[in-house]
Amino acid sequence: MKLLTFILFLLIYAGWLALTYVLTQILGKPGTRGARLFWVTEAMIVLSIVGPFLMIYLLSGLWSLQLVLIFLAAAQLGIGFGYLLNVWLGSSSERSRSRMWSAGVEIGFKHPFMVYAVYLPASLILVVYVVMGAVIHFRYPWNSQVLQVAAAKYTLIGVIFVPNIPQWTQMAMILASEDLDENTRQQVLINQLTGIAPTALFISLALWAFGVGSADLPITFATMAKSFSTRVTILVLAFPILLYMLPYLIGTQRGNRFRTKLLSKRSEFTAKLADILGTPLPARYVPDLTTLRGEVGTELQNIVEASPVLQLHAAKPEDIPPALAGGMYFVEDSKTVDPRFRHLDELTKFQGELDDIVTDLQAKSAIGVVREAERWSRKYENRKAELAHAMDNHAAKPAVLLAVGTLFSALISSILSDVGKTAWSAISSGTLNK
Repeated sequence: MKLLTFILFLLIYAGWLALTYVLTQILGKPGTRGARLFWVTEAMIVLSIVGPFLMIYLLSGLWSLQLVLIFLAAAQLGIGFGYLLNVWLGSSSERSRSRMWSAGVEIGFKHPFMVYAVYLPASLILVVYVVMGAVIHFRYPWNSQVLQVAAAKYTLIGVIFVPNIPQWTQMAMILASEDLDENTRQQVLINQLTGIAPTALFISLALWAFGVGSADLPITFATMAKSFSTRVTILVLAFPILLYMLPYLIGTQRGNRFRTKLLSKRSEFTAKLADILGTPLPARYVPDLTTLRGEVGTELQNIVEASPVLQLHAAKPEDIPPALAGGMYFVEDSKTVDPRFRHLDELTKFQGELDDIVTDLQAKSAIGVVREAERWSRKYENRKAELAHAMDNHAAKPAVLLAVGTLFSALISSILSDVGKTAWSAISSGTLNK
């Protein structure tokens, strides 16, 4: 009997991993949007909740439909909260989704060793989980309290937490990225807050399972505790703050500085051009404009060299490996919201204007060239003023979203930490409904 249930556990576990991979690939396809995106996301949520509880059941005999429904309801609560935030802030867009995926692709290019360092333990734990599951499954009596407790603990570690570390790490890095536009950063944060409810439940369950809370636990779901563990609540709340709120705040500030730097560089070039044309030295016009064009070319080269994604984007389509073609689609689709591409486009356009100015001045007579240069100079003095105004008004204002997200996280953490305590009490005492 035990051998049969363990074989069934292996089949369900392998199927769960395969289906999770397939759904993740569907989410990463360019054509996944609208109703299809919604239903694939819902399927991922159901799979991420029902799958672990089904594995616990096959390892130990522990099952509670009530507990599964509580987790599913918590997940829908998070989705509803995310929908309301999107409606209120108006941040949801297909470009933001593409930008998020392209940012993930770029992280893999920029930090390959860190990616391996994160994914390797997450991959190994999937194998370790099977081994430890076999050990406890055949060591302890079926449906015994000690087996149920051990199965719940190992599943929380081997299925819920360690395998999700790469995703959580990647989302935190995306939120903290300096070259992310603020609409996309806001959308990524809302997406993460959407999943905070079931995650908070799992964290609370794990904290109580490993003895972080007090020993005075309630017995059933029908009798909720009148007191709660401040320590557990703070630790549950620390998860979204450290992985979502803090990276979002850091990324917002870094993004502001990065966009200011790009605007400042364009303003610097514009000011140099206005000064060259505003100085009545006809003999210096062409040499100085040629030098300025070279400086702009160096800036373009530096921006491209700083990003592997931009280098691949500049490559010929046949030179891009097939495995990266999907990721490059998202890069191309989100160009309009990537400040670096706008910077490249503006500087390339500026180079073309420099060529036009040189051609125009060379066609003028010695008397008319100064007058023509002054006309061009006035144009770029106005543009310099426009860039200065843009630098003063582009800063993002994350305070509202941070305040709402922190308040929601605190409320959810407080409520669900108590639910997690009650759930673990029922599991550890053997009184959970079956």
